[in-house]
Amino acid sequence: AWQKYLKEQAIGEVKFFSTDETNFNLKITLSKPWYIMINTQNDINIQMRNLKMILSSNKPASYIDLRFGDRIYWK
Repeated sequence: AWQKYLKEQAIGEVKFFSTDETNFNLKITLSKPWYIMINTQNDINIQMRNLKMILSSNKPASYIDLRFGDRIYWK
């Protein structure tokens, strides 16, 4: 779903996904200079909404971290 959403919204092309063996975090590496961190246990629609909100008013340089609900971090 993430790959499809990111392509449809012209956010970026997914190069690969990577996971941490000890939790539900997923790192999405894009064809951009920044990546996205999500939690696979959280609601995907909320995370997608938060991503769209951040990108509408910010230009991330390193990452966007969507793992903590309404608390969104980016650099």
